[in-house]
Amino acid sequence: MSSAQTTITDTSQTTITPHNQQPFVTRTYPSQLELDTTIRRSSLAQNAWARVPLKDRLAIGAKFVVSYSVLDLVSAQLKSLQDEFQKMSDEIPLELTMQMGRHVLTHCLIPPRPAYWS
Repeated sequence: MSSAQTTITDTSQTTITPHNQQPFVTRTYPSQLELDTTIRRSSLAQNAWARVPLKDRLAIGAKFVVSYSVLDLVSAQLKSLQDEFQKMSDEIPLELTMQMGRHVLTHCLIPPRPAYWS
């Protein structure tokens, strides 16, 4: 079974298509400044949330639970994912083919949507 190869440098990662050894995609790593900024912002957000009184945090959580049932959220997420996969039904097989180096059967990739999602 062939699979995509990866070339890694200090600043990026390039995936090589196995059937023609050409670069398929290159991802640039975030800079140290970008990482530091993200970590700093995350820390500030967590510290701000920690200063919210527990009673208020519980009320926010309770409001969320009452507003959205878990089943509704999961069902909505699954429908959203299926919709996104349907929109990309022409792209996904090509992407997989390029990464794996062999043909992927389109009709096997995305099952039909169950009737209860309509």
